[in-house]
Amino acid sequence: MLGQKRNLWPYLIKWEAVAGRADKVQRLTFGTTVVADGRLARTLLTANRDDYQEQSGFLRIGAEPIGRSTRSQVVQRALSGLASHDLPRTYDLHSELTALGATSTRGLPHQGWGVRLMRRHFAAAMAYERDPRFQQLVDTYVEESVIPDDIRARRRGRYRAVDGVREELTCLFAAGQAVNDPPRDLIDAVSLADQPLTPPVMAELYQRLLLSMVGFTGVALEWVVLLAARNGVPPTTDEKLQDHIHETLRLHPTAWRLVRQARRDHAIGSHQLRSGEAVMIAIHAIHRDQSVWPQAATFRPSRWHSLSPDQQASFLPFGKGNEMCPASRFAIQALVSCAREIFQSYELSSHIRRRSRPRVLTLLAPPAGRTNLTPHVARTIRNDEGTPR
Repeated sequence: MLGQKRNLWPYLIKWEAVAGRADKVQRLTFGTTVVADGRLARTLLTANRDDYQEQSGFLRIGAEPIGRSTRSQVVQRALSGLASHDLPRTYDLHSELTALGATSTRGLPHQGWGVRLMRRHFAAAMAYERDPRFQQLVDTYVEESVIPDDIRARRRGRYRAVDGVREELTCLFAAGQAVNDPPRDLIDAVSLADQPLTPPVMAELYQRLLLSMVGFTGVALEWVVLLAARNGVPPTTDEKLQDHIHETLRLHPTAWRLVRQARRDHAIGSHQLRSGEAVMIAIHAIHRDQSVWPQAATFRPSRWHSLSPDQQASFLPFGKGNEMCPASRFAIQALVSCAREIFQSYELSSHIRRRSRPRVLTLLAPPAGRTNLTPHVARTIRNDEGTPR
């Protein structure tokens, strides 16, 4: 049902009301149970494996997650590859922004520019000194699938590019790729020497890791910059920048929901769940729970100076437990690095298209519009000790 919609924003607004219920749980007409309680969600995400099927948004083949041991190996190798690069120094952010149209009259069109910038930010960790066809296929995947399918939800031919890119990636992996130790890129991460994967499996895992790396982080960057443009002066210290990013992820979590499937009959809150039924953890609704977040719909970075235990339990932009996003630290680092340089170097302005709403499909993206960046004399963002960075 939901998969046929081009924009799920109206549903997110409806599910916000679930957070206002006494038990913050509601069973939908098509059988899915919505959970909009932060503490209950954390319990569910860290629940005994007897209660829920193992699930992974990015480390799976089709609908089935790869084995726990293999998942752990892929994650550790991917993180090691990311850590091996000083990513901000591997590309020129200002040149990339200019190429994207940041300083032109038109500006940066929402629902795409952040993904394109993150594609360049993480380029070295995607394919390091490899066959140029890897980088070409990454570009094709971003331009012909991630942006039109996962963000803009084109009407016809959805996901048509995925299979073609995967077939070409499969051929490259079948030809044999050198494995670096320690790992240097995502190709090393999926090319496990101690438990070899087939070329089609490596190709699919590679695509899913690319989506997590550029899609979710890129859309988050768009929100970070847009909210700075819409709310006045951008943050001028590292502490304020971190608060700005956290409040952005609270108000507009790119991963707006997580889904789990019951393995056996059991109770969740006051609701009885049957084996095989789905539970949707409504991250967006949890982050806007008025009983937890005063003035929940208002952008207030200052709230991060002192969080209550309920607020700490209800902040879930990367999930929780064994299946939480393993690269959350690198995502935050990328947001801090790019946002700091943008805020230092440009004056911000934005325009939202009339009657446009946030675009919600795989990702929760900003409404249609544009953000303009006008170069100015560098503004220094200082760290917590007052030292210029």
